[in-house]
Amino acid sequence: MNLGNKLVEEKKMKKLPLIMMGLLIFSLVPYVESASVGKASIDQVMLSLGESVTFGDYKIQFADIDQAWTQALIKVYAKDGSLVTSKVLPTGYSLSVPDNDNPLFYVRLAWILRSNQKILISLESELELVEGDVQINKNEAYNLPYKFNDVVIPAIKVEVTNTYENKANVRIVLPYETITATIFEGDHYAVPYKLTSDFQYSPYLYLYLKNATTSYAVFDVYLPKYPTTVFQLGEGGAGGTTPSAPGAEPTELVYNDIMYEGENLIIDINGTEYALGLNTVGYYSSFTLFDKDNNPLKSFEVKKGTGYELSEAPLVVELINYESEYKRAYLRVYAPRGTEVAPIVRDPKIEVSVSTSSTELLLNDELLVFINVENSGRGRADNVNVVASIPTGFELGSEIGTWSLDTLNPFTEMPVLVYLLKPTQVGKYELGPVVVKYYDERGVEREVDSGNPLSITVYAIPKVSVTGEAFNGTWGTYVHTQEKTVKLKFTISA
Repeated sequence: MNLGNKLVEEKKMKKLPLIMMGLLIFSLVPYVESASVGKASIDQVMLSLGESVTFGDYKIQFADIDQAWTQALIKVYAKDGSLVTSKVLPTGYSLSVPDNDNPLFYVRLAWILRSNQKILISLESELELVEGDVQINKNEAYNLPYKFNDVVIPAIKVEVTNTYENKANVRIVLPYETITATIFEGDHYAVPYKLTSDFQYSPYLYLYLKNATTSYAVFDVYLPKYPTTVFQLGEGGAGGTTPSAPGAEPTELVYNDIMYEGENLIIDINGTEYALGLNTVGYYSSFTLFDKDNNPLKSFEVKKGTGYELSEAPLVVELINYESEYKRAYLRVYAPRGTEVAPIVRDPKIEVSVSTSSTELLLNDELLVFINVENSGRGRADNVNVVASIPTGFELGSEIGTWSLDTLNPFTEMPVLVYLLKPTQVGKYELGPVVVKYYDERGVEREVDSGNPLSITVYAIPKVSVTGEAFNGTWGTYVHTQEKTVKLKFTISA
């Protein structure tokens, strides 16, 4: 063996123990498989041909079947009755809703019952992380967000009643019941949500305990990707039906607009009337909920970017943004399906002013006229038209600007209107007033003007003559003198 081969063999022998040691160490490390959280589902939904089930904003219909009863046509409709998607499914296959690229949930054909001429379907949605590493101290609670993936969810609270080195005792408060459980570190607890007396969405809430100490516990919190709790079996039809008995959960967006300080939003929830009043506007905006007799039920504050769920009525109030200058807040209000909200009608306040480049000018000069139109009220003005007259003794030179506008929103103004007048004769004239016509939010035609007219004076261009005289004993237009100084006199006339 030459020296080179010997060195190679020695290196191989040195590597072998290292490799064996590495394998030994690796074999002692426990293999942890990445746990799949899985899906939430509503199972055993039985439909006859033509029947449907409402699930959130969608209606799933058993639309048709082949002659052999081996494949079923499933159609999914939106709330407005438009077709979202459809597919012919054999047993065990699924339809993605609304599409394959970003499915919120799946309609799985579980079974075809030819003898009963019915099908069984399951509605399935992937469990998705709502919030990770949620630390809840002992004897404290965590409230789930009121909305997830743009869907309002029920009010659910997780309380930690006791903690240990490797486990935690929890109390889960649902709208209709309270559940207690013990969760060990590295394990989970799944909570179904009761939709009706016959159906539940399971698991709806999925709690994974990542870490536990004697003073706090750390969880990952999951919900279905489509966390709606609106579910009802219905009849057939072309889609877009609404459940006949609206649920009590505030899942429907019923108001998405502004409110001003001092205003009340009238809300009718299935025959029960409430008034939501906006007290003050700010980063923390203040509200009061009143009953139909104007008795206050609850005063509360909402922080910008968050929402507040009321226990006195099935309502959620979300503060999107606010403008302190105008004392208004941008809100979203959620309520049960079937809720009616009375529109808030506001009055515009149109103000118009006129100014000119001068109030006195010569006959061959030009006069610039400026018109400012502003809406300083809370209501919008529609079909705004500005009318300015040309006074006697003037003619129109040119104009700049748009003299009509479809909508003039609150606290906005039209671009300045400018036009040019040329005087045609000498005298004193009155300019204006300028008239603005518009329609208020009730559709009533209104009119406002700029007030007292402006007084404009036009002068003629005079002919000026100058005559001069000199003094040499007598005044004359021509003199001859040897004196160093001469008296001169000038006469200017027009």
